[in-house]
Amino acid sequence: MSTIQYENSSEIPITFQQVDMLNSFYKNYLENNLVKKKELYDLGILKRVIFYRENESLQEVFSMYPNFNGGIEIREREYVGDYLKVKEKIFKNGEYIDFAVTIYDSEGKEIYEAALNLDDESIVLGSVIKYFYKNHGGVLNKKYGFHYDEDGEIEYMNFDEAYTPYRGNETADYFGNDWNNMVYYHNDNPMIP
Repeated sequence: MSTIQYENSSEIPITFQQVDMLNSFYKNYLENNLVKKKELYDLGILKRVIFYRENESLQEVFSMYPNFNGGIEIREREYVGDYLKVKEKIFKNGEYIDFAVTIYDSEGKEIYEAALNLDDESIVLGSVIKYFYKNHGGVLNKKYGFHYDEDGEIEYMNFDEAYTPYRGNETADYFGNDWNNMVYYHNDNPMIP
């Protein structure tokens, strides 16, 4: 069964009535309660397409938007235990321009992202960010980002998208004794806990 849902440009669900109040929104097409494709509209013009590919060839996807010159992002889902791994390939005018991977936990929270090399799908060194969520200072699920350098070591840590870096050993000091139990975040490997 197919349904349509809407999100604002930050990908937060909205009602059909709210669409008219926004300049930019996503129109999502769901099949069996899973998003199949998302179309980003800005001032009524299609700007971007996100397509969740299963068995479709790239040509089949591109043929759905024959005159579209915007970006088409092809996402492929893979479940690894309790985690969802999503590979994201971005095309512009049919040309492959960017590639990334994102990992989500069982609650749908993003815990890992990295750029991938276009040629061999290896991780681009220095591009890994791991996310940790913790209730802190009255804030539920505060989001911490651990950014890793080309050697796989923590370059800096920030929280809630704000650039307030804690470098290297300062990160361990910030979390205190909890840091010893946060082994997944000590370096950029592994991708999945």
